[in-house]
Amino acid sequence: MSALSKICVIAAVGLALGGCEQYLARQDFIEPYTGDAVRQNLAVQTPDPWPRAAYVTGIPTDGYRQGGAIKKYRTYHEEAPAQQLQPLQLVVPQQ
Repeated sequence: MSALSKICVIAAVGLALGGCEQYLARQDFIEPYTGDAVRQNLAVQTPDPWPRAAYVTGIPTDGYRQGGAIKKYRTYHEEAPAQQLQPLQLVVPQQ
């Protein structure tokens, strides 16, 4: 056999045995990317996962505090005005 045919045979054997790697891993589940299906089904079938306290909209606070929070939010999320750049001055020493 020529060198090229030997390389092709070795590559074919390597590819064929590479498919057996997942079978030889000996894991407890069918596929490595499977999750906990029972917990997923319970989460999907839960009628209302939010606690009762999440629906309370009467949060005690005053308008002054709310106004300050809104002002802080607006000033934080605004873009700063663009600054004009000063021209660059190069100083070359005399020789």
